[in-house]
Amino acid sequence: MGSKCNKNIVAALDLARQMVVLAEKGEGESSDNGCAVLFGVLRDCAYKIRMEAERERKAHQATGNWDPQESQAALWPGVPAFYASPSAED
Repeated sequence: MGSKCNKNIVAALDLARQMVVLAEKGEGESSDNGCAVLFGVLRDCAYKIRMEAERERKAHQATGNWDPQESQAALWPGVPAFYASPSAED
């Protein structure tokens, strides 16, 4: 498995981060309820993607198939701290 799969997991985490950033921006700039709903859905999807990618990352770490260098790429820069740290309920 290894590096190629891990790169895809990191890419999924980055995509989810970008989705949260766009959702935050879009919600702040929305002019009607339809737009607010769209960006709320985008945020929900981002959290689901992140949850699954984090679960898989942890599974790879548990089996020794994760390079610690790859963990740095999985951080959420540019995302407000409230959104960057999912709760245990997620």
